[in-house]
Amino acid sequence: MKKKLLSLLTALLFFSSAMWATDPDYLSFTVTGSGTGTKFYMKKTGTPGALKLEYSKDNKATWQDVPNVSTSAYTIASGTTIYVRTKSATLETSVGYKDASNYWAFNLTNSSANDTVVISGNIMSLLDQNCQSTTLTEDYVFCNLFAGNSGNKGGAKIGDLKLPATTLSKGCYQKMFNSFRAVRSGGLPALPATTLAEDCYREMFRSVLNLKIAIPANYLPAQSLAKGCYRDMFTGSGFTSAPTLPATELAESCYRGMFANADLTELPALPATELAPYCYDSMFFNIKTITSIPKDYLPAMVMKEGCYRQMFKNCFKVTQLPNLPATTLAKDCYNMMFASVFSSNNVAFGGILIDLPATELVEGCYSQMFTSTVFLAGSISVHFTSWGDGSYTTEWLSSYYGKFYGP
Repeated sequence: MKKKLLSLLTALLFFSSAMWATDPDYLSFTVTGSGTGTKFYMKKTGTPGALKLEYSKDNKATWQDVPNVSTSAYTIASGTTIYVRTKSATLETSVGYKDASNYWAFNLTNSSANDTVVISGNIMSLLDQNCQSTTLTEDYVFCNLFAGNSGNKGGAKIGDLKLPATTLSKGCYQKMFNSFRAVRSGGLPALPATTLAEDCYREMFRSVLNLKIAIPANYLPAQSLAKGCYRDMFTGSGFTSAPTLPATELAESCYRGMFANADLTELPALPATELAPYCYDSMFFNIKTITSIPKDYLPAMVMKEGCYRQMFKNCFKVTQLPNLPATTLAKDCYNMMFASVFSSNNVAFGGILIDLPATELVEGCYSQMFTSTVFLAGSISVHFTSWGDGSYTTEWLSSYYGKFYGP
């Protein structure tokens, strides 16, 4: 009797677990529209390792190797979905990537503007068939994964795509959507990691075409940064607002070029008072939609090498510059910071455009700082007493139009 009862309980437990088990959320590609479909294969760049992926075109009933040359590409018909996962039943660390120059990338090509590819599912299915892992250990593991696809005339849409990893690796998402041809109604996948790795998001959304959306305020929650973590992340992508940047401890090149050539109309707060080398280098380079920089925007008193280099270069419409209270300078700290800023009206500081309180200069600190800058109603005031050997201020006022007060 006891044996029968035990067997019955075991059967019930098995039935219950099977009933409640969820189907793994595999990475998927769905084609919508009325066109002729989208060709799908993995394109090789350089000499990556062996490709370890398989796909299903019959709702996960059967699986076959992902095609790795254009001549064997599979056409995803409009109204259908394919699923992609690792071929291994055990946890993988890589899909064949070696580094940022040797990798596999999904190639999605259609000839009709009537077809759109929607990318959804859990990216971790490329490493884990159960989609349970949240740890990335291999460097550059998803680097360039969806990059390019300029031949996708109908564009692609980031649907319910999940990037759940909370432990990241060097360059793991680098250039993931670089030059991605998106559709305007697309979104961005959540990035839950709070501790970052070197170059982890570098150039992730660089030059994404057409996706002119506001980035959610809480999109980047990390407070522990790493070298180059957000470098060029949104460069040239036309995003209209920036997320909150809560970190107070910076890392080398952490925000370098982050929003260059974007369409921001307001600047994100920068709460850090301790800087790192090249931390804000080119961060807002060539943004033509910013008109004012808050006076208290840059409170740091001690500079680091290249920290503000080219930060607002080519921001043509700026009519108010921030205070720069630092008295301790560093090599190239203000190099080209306001180069080619064109404005005909600035009366900040009661006629003083900007006051530079430092009394000792270092190599390149003011080099080309105001090159080709036009501020007809403002003046520059400095407090150093020696020009040094000339390298400190190379061409710093070249083609500058305005008044100057100094030694």
